[in-house]
Amino acid sequence: MSSVCVGEFPTEHMIKEWVEQLQKDLISLTDTASGMDSLIQSYHNHRDRFKVESNDPTQLVATAAGNIEKLLATRSRALKKLAAEAEKYQMEHQWRDDYTEDEVIYYNSKDGINQTDKRFVPDDFQDDPDFKRKVSYNTTAVHIPTDIYEGYVMQRGPRASTDTSLSLALEDVFRRNKEEDPSLLWQVFGSATGLARFFPASPWMDSSKTQQKIDLYDVRRRPWSGSVSGLTLKLIRTSVSEMLETLSDDDYVNVVSFNEKAVQAACFRNLVQANVRNKKVLKKAVANISAKGITNYRGGFELAFKQLALVRIFTFSVGQHNYDKGPIQSMACDNRGYYYEIPSIGAIRINTQEYLDVLGRPMVKADRKAKQVQWTNVYLDALELGLVITGTLPVFNKTNTKADKERGGMK
Repeated sequence: MSSVCVGEFPTEHMIKEWVEQLQKDLISLTDTASGMDSLIQSYHNHRDRFKVESNDPTQLVATAAGNIEKLLATRSRALKKLAAEAEKYQMEHQWRDDYTEDEVIYYNSKDGINQTDKRFVPDDFQDDPDFKRKVSYNTTAVHIPTDIYEGYVMQRGPRASTDTSLSLALEDVFRRNKEEDPSLLWQVFGSATGLARFFPASPWMDSSKTQQKIDLYDVRRRPWSGSVSGLTLKLIRTSVSEMLETLSDDDYVNVVSFNEKAVQAACFRNLVQANVRNKKVLKKAVANISAKGITNYRGGFELAFKQLALVRIFTFSVGQHNYDKGPIQSMACDNRGYYYEIPSIGAIRINTQEYLDVLGRPMVKADRKAKQVQWTNVYLDALELGLVITGTLPVFNKTNTKADKERGGMK
């Protein structure tokens, strides 16, 4: 046996009172939070100091646009100085294969601010209100991706050592740019080896000093048959997703999958702009691809070549196989592209971005036409500066000798 206590159902009068009380509470809360009463009182107390002026909206917009244009022009000049100095140093640099550890002195930003006997750490870090962290204006800092061996980037091979000395040679340009434009924030030189040198120097850590936080920053990204089941299919999905992340709004892309017949992986019938939304759609489609049926290469390549008739073809051998790789190598070479191998998970990040070197080669001859400052969309700064936009400019290797070109350099 049970009983239910039923309260009085609200009358129209009661609801009206509740609404009126709620209205009063909201108005009181808004006035308190906005400081409206204080603002009105302040106006009345100093009314004789204020006057009403009419503004021309068109003129206001024109003035704001002019100020932004001047700001971007100033930043562009700073970028061009950096690029010109880097290319000049690259052409005048004397290649050496015998760099010693003592000759390569730099501040690794991952070392923090604690002094050690074995590593160089600046001793003049100070809190800076513009950067909201400790910085040193007397030197630069170096960052090397977590998945790249530091010894290789800094000491192994002429190209890596040249990147180190080249970036060091830009310190004076960094300082002059900062003196000419005090509002300038981070200045960064990025190398094809993954090395990044930035000014002013600052320890590479988050303000909360989170323990065991994995550093996934890579300056080159700021920014794959037999059966393809199991690990190989996972490699393909990951490789395609990583490659999509190297594309920007200026690129166009599509993904095709095939077994007995070839189909677009997503809903796009043609190449689409590689913006955030489209890349997200493509990556979701790639994640849903499954291995089934018989592989019909002819259909897959016919569809791909139909969409890519006027562009370069890059081929990737994914996983470890014993078949003849000659045909897919020839396919890439015959179509002005390049062939890469992705044998394991560890090779994905490096090999999926190597195609950028090939695409950059014709840009050297284009010179000024190819050197246009590109401005990014708003994004979150890796060193916790907040939302920023960044201007970028390519640095080309203009050395003319065959030996220099074979040794490599910046593209």
